[in-house]
Amino acid sequence: AAAGVEPPLSDVSVEDVPAEGNTPTPSDQTAAVEGWAVLNQQPPIWMQPPSELTHAEYAAFYKAISGDFDEHLALKHFSVEGQIGMRALLFIPKRAPF
Repeated sequence: AAAGVEPPLSDVSVEDVPAEGNTPTPSDQTAAVEGWAVLNQQPPIWMQPPSELTHAEYAAFYKAISGDFDEHLALKHFSVEGQIGMRALLFIPKRAPF
């Protein structure tokens, strides 16, 4: 090929070259472990009846999910039933997020 002219791609070959000293050792390998581990024994707060929950439980949950250090201004714990049923918590923060 002439200087400054690249050869056609059909003339180029690519080889896999193993790197020396990069062979995995048993300490580098990981083992897959199958199974389930229960992380939270408490049922979801929105699935519990509002009569069983205290203001402190709502406040702790709000602080955990929002990262806010203040308590919430207002709270609505409701359920909707029809063809599809749902339960939800709606928190209104005390201050604007910005």
